[in-house]
Amino acid sequence: RAASVLDVPWTHMDPAVAPPSLADHLLVGDLDDAGQRAFLDVALRPDSRLATIELRQLGGAFADPPAGGGAPDQLRGAMSRFATGLASSASKAARIEHDLDELRAAIGPWASGFTAPNYAEDRHRPQRSFPDSVSREVDAVRSRIDPSGLFAADVSVGALPGGGRAG
Repeated sequence: RAASVLDVPWTHMDPAVAPPSLADHLLVGDLDDAGQRAFLDVALRPDSRLATIELRQLGGAFADPPAGGGAPDQLRGAMSRFATGLASSASKAARIEHDLDELRAAIGPWASGFTAPNYAEDRHRPQRSFPDSVSREVDAVRSRIDPSGLFAADVSVGALPGGGRAG
């Protein structure tokens, strides 16, 4: 149905206030039989504390940089793997962290080494959205447009005001 901007938060019937959760994301290459088996062995465990575990197909236009597309112009993987768990207590959070680590390790051999910026959830796990050359381009634009670094932390983990990087 036609909706106003105020209806957007209700589009997916998400709760008005998000519950506490932990998540992890990776862009992965094509999964051969061993990769599919590794993913499913962890994803289908009956004792998993993860509420969602998904693979989304990418490739195609997501992988083809358009002419003049700018610095972040493609997703570097055949699929996006995302998983999340509801962390309503410290003990549940620890078990969810364990399950996320286990899933990341299982799919690790097929990981592209990159994430999609809008799915980079966990600052304790490696998250890299762009190759170094693209990060330098983004940092150059950021230092011109946002020299005080007001938006740096939201765009780039570890970013410092003026486009530099921490540690």
